[in-house]
Amino acid sequence: MKKLTSLLLTLTLALSLFTVPASALTSGDWEYTIQNNEVYLTKYIGSGGDVKVPSTLNGVPVTKINLFTFTDNKNAETIYVPSSVKEIEEMSFQGCMAREITIAEGCTIIGDKAFAYCDQLEKINIPSTAKELGYRMLGGCDSLREVNLAEGITYLPERMCDSCPSLKTIRLPSTLQTIGKYAFGGITADGGLTRIDIPASVTTIEGFAFILCRDLQEVNFLGNKVKTIGDCAFEKTAIEHCYLPTSVTTLGSEVFEECDRLTGVVLPYGITRIGNAVFDGCDSLTWVSAPSTLKDVFASNFGKNDNMIVYTPAGSAAVTACQKWETPYLTDPSADSGIQVIYDGKRISFGAYGQNPTIINSRTMVPLRSIFEAMGADVSWDNATRTALGQRDGTSISIAIGSNLLYVNGRAVSLDSPACIINNRTMVPVRAIAEAFQADVDWDNPSRTVIIAE
Repeated sequence: MKKLTSLLLTLTLALSLFTVPASALTSGDWEYTIQNNEVYLTKYIGSGGDVKVPSTLNGVPVTKINLFTFTDNKNAETIYVPSSVKEIEEMSFQGCMAREITIAEGCTIIGDKAFAYCDQLEKINIPSTAKELGYRMLGGCDSLREVNLAEGITYLPERMCDSCPSLKTIRLPSTLQTIGKYAFGGITADGGLTRIDIPASVTTIEGFAFILCRDLQEVNFLGNKVKTIGDCAFEKTAIEHCYLPTSVTTLGSEVFEECDRLTGVVLPYGITRIGNAVFDGCDSLTWVSAPSTLKDVFASNFGKNDNMIVYTPAGSAAVTACQKWETPYLTDPSADSGIQVIYDGKRISFGAYGQNPTIINSRTMVPLRSIFEAMGADVSWDNATRTALGQRDGTSISIAIGSNLLYVNGRAVSLDSPACIINNRTMVPVRAIAEAFQADVDWDNPSRTVIIAE
């Protein structure tokens, strides 16, 4: 009897799982159910074209697009989802052939693979109200070129746009805090993503976030809150230069592995840990600057490139690692500088000049000889007038200690910060000197780096 009762209970439960809702209905282009006085769409049966999801059906608000509603639909060209819709279930648009989908403000949940494999989808707008974004939400969309994420979104889910080979434009909101694993991995086609701006609000870039973005050349950090960059985050990309913000404390394993265009990297003062093989396979890498704050240095982290040199203070953990793994290195106390200067892709070392760069009156000051010699100028010193003289390629400049004027071929240029003496070293404004020799000068604030290019 007990066995029979148990069997009946099990059968009753199983049947309940397959109960068809009482309000299975059809209206115009839609099949739907009514639950909790709300319409849940279950199937689009219209002729396609420009499709507008209704905000009400028969006076009842449409709040949810259910599983499979637009799955594999071949007729819709554009789809507009109104503000009444609060949830888009998993796989609800998977394989749909629409080229553009717009989701109005109001939607709060977008499920796993909601728009995956929409092969004709070129553009999608995600509203600020979307607080839950699903796994592989846009994965495998071969034609997807533009993703606009509204202000208010804080987290990008795992594999959000992975294997989207045509993705070219990503607008990340200033509210974003975390970029999830594989979020943009696998953008491999020619003409794909070439630049990404990381918002100032981001604190974490999880592992594999941009792996295999073959065309990604520039990663621009807009702030200095990023603390952790996960394993393989930029592996096998086309990055040439990467200016890490001063906030970074941890690099995972293989972060830049096989970035074969990367030429040099400053690990910021304050970083404490880098994982295994961070720069392994970076065949163009010629230098890495590693500060004394770096304590945990794991196996083969600087790669095996014989042309590469690590600059690091004496006695640092990086020295120990270089000795252990037979990586060339030079001791350089200026690797601990809070300000770095890059000239034509190469870091200027200030160790031999006895003074690191400093900022006075919002201007970066460097030892006089460091900038003159780095740029190949002949330099001399007139002790009587306390004036430095430099010549290069027909350009003559002079700058006197304490003067607010720099003379370029006899023409006076005003200075916000005059040359001065610090620790018995003559310090000059690096921008004024470099621009006098007709170089372009930029300041990357998150990494506190002066970038000089000719």
